Amino acid sequence: MADTSPPRFDSQPDPDVRARLAAAFAAEEAKLRAALASARADFDHKGIRGDVVERAVREFLERHLPRKYSVGTGEAIDRLGHRSSQLDVLVLNDEQPFVQERDTPGLYMIEGVSAVGEVKTRLDGAALTDMLEKGAKLRALRPTHAKDDIRFGNQSDSQRFVDSRPYFGLALESELNPDTVLERLNAAEDVVAWNGVALPALDALFVLDGSTYFNAGDGLGALRFLNAQGGPGMGWVAQPNGETLVNLFVWLNTMMPRIQRSTSIATPYLMNVNFGQARS
Repeated sequence: MADTSPPRFDSQPDPDVRARLAAAFAAEEAKLRAALASARADFDHKGIRGDVVERAVREFLERHLPRKYSVGTGEAIDRLGHRSSQLDVLVLNDEQPFVQERDTPGLYMIEGVSAVGEVKTRLDGAALTDMLEKGAKLRALRPTHAKDDIRFGNQSDSQRFVDSRPYFGLALESELNPDTVLERLNAAEDVVAWNGVALPALDALFVLDGSTYFNAGDGLGALRFLNAQGGPGMGWVAQPNGETLVNLFVWLNTMMPRIQRSTSIATPYLMNVNFGQARS
């Protein structure tokens, strides 16, 4: 693995630069809220309102992620036949050979998917349960890696975000107070993935009312938090700093797997070969 430590920087960002970027994300957040308000005014059917908001989220992500990523919607599959639920957001990397229009559902190889998201206009108990159930199904997918592939990142993140994929929820508003959300997330059972590692069904949850929830896992990943005793925080952490889209941007760009591949991801789907294990 190229680096087993969390990101380190020699200096803090310039406050003025950071403030300008935060203001830009705040403007984007206002656009998402406007999309919800417009959908409420124009459509009575909840499903139609949800479609409008999902399209707005996909458009935001595609404009702000690095150019090697595109964004779609649909289902993910692996070469063993496992299949995800229908998913609102699929962040696709440049290895993905079959890409539909951004808002047209497609079927995508999991190796060409770098992150997955589920979008809700309103977070309530049923919506949170739906996110967790879709995450549990996603954990069954097994990305294939050729033995000469190189995976960048530490072991903790590799087991979560390379052997599986980062999965987040995004809600425009919440009927649940933050303490209830955190309690529900902590009570959710982990899912034993194909690699035998117990993973959270959901990795992060972003609510545009200002609340962000991260699952820090074993506390040894790239994004780390300190607990009350000053040690590495584990499990779910709430961060009510009001910069929801900034948090989403940082989380995605930190957690999405970086893999240098030695062959096309489509090859294992078309040929009956044993690709062995990827190098790290």
